[in-house]
Amino acid sequence: MFGYYRSIVFRTFSISEMSNPLSNQWFYRLTAMLAATACMLLFTSCGSSDSESAAAVGWEDALRMYDFGEAYEQLSEIQPLLAQTDEDWAKVTFAYGLACWHRPPPSQKMIDQALVLFEQLLASQASDALKVRTQLSIGRIYEVYDYPGDEVDLNKARSCYRQVIEDNPTGEFGYRASMRLAQTYVQVIDDDSIAEAERIILEQIDRDPDSEWASLAYQYLGDLSYQYHGDMPKALEFYQKAEQAGFVEESREHFFLWNMAHWAEELGNEEESFRLYSKIVSKHSRSPYGTLARDRAQAYADANQELGLEIPELKRF
Repeated sequence: MFGYYRSIVFRTFSISEMSNPLSNQWFYRLTAMLAATACMLLFTSCGSSDSESAAAVGWEDALRMYDFGEAYEQLSEIQPLLAQTDEDWAKVTFAYGLACWHRPPPSQKMIDQALVLFEQLLASQASDALKVRTQLSIGRIYEVYDYPGDEVDLNKARSCYRQVIEDNPTGEFGYRASMRLAQTYVQVIDDDSIAEAERIILEQIDRDPDSEWASLAYQYLGDLSYQYHGDMPKALEFYQKAEQAGFVEESREHFFLWNMAHWAEELGNEEESFRLYSKIVSKHSRSPYGTLARDRAQAYADANQELGLEIPELKRF
């Protein structure tokens, strides 16, 4: 399931946006993750009617394309006609809430409408999974500035996320809620808040160390270590753990490996930098870093000929 939508979740972010939790990119990254995964999971886990019902008329395609305006136009006509007993009601109501929330241009009126729909879902007989996604969505609304002049309520956001963690301490929901909870502290940007964010993420990893979401959590900690604390050794350590777990953003692994190799080189750990440069060459020859990584690896091998090091072949096809 995670592999199905993760490429969509991250495809809109530039490399520079993915490396600093103290700038707005982590804030947007997690926001987009929530919106994108909500859309994807809406179609994969809520079920759909086999009948040609009014609830299957194209709004799903609009959401898949993040065309929230078109989805809103359709769902604003469909959802009010459905009773809560209708098999499509929960799915359509959640989708309508997403469309209201993200419909451009954002406004308090539309956000309030989304909150009403989400609260109806929480009070309904919808599936537990859909209710958790709804709770995460409500938390995000309180957490994030959606338009100029919007006011956040971090206490309400934290309450939502803590409830999700309490009910779902492990797995996808546990990690998503923990990372969003941590971000409510990171955006305050002071020593105590950063320490609390780190504690939250480390506790989540301890609860569920084998989750494929753990890799992203390690990167989060690595970015905090580097950007806030200026602790390059700790940043490298966290990124090594993320590498061992498997980077979620596989298409950007070459960039993460390049940064790690640079850190290792700066720290005087030439063996580790050689390993990382070699890995870029062997796995990502067509990367913009491919030739540079091979040159760095070759320089180390030439300077240490007694080790008999072999450089991977740079493949272009």
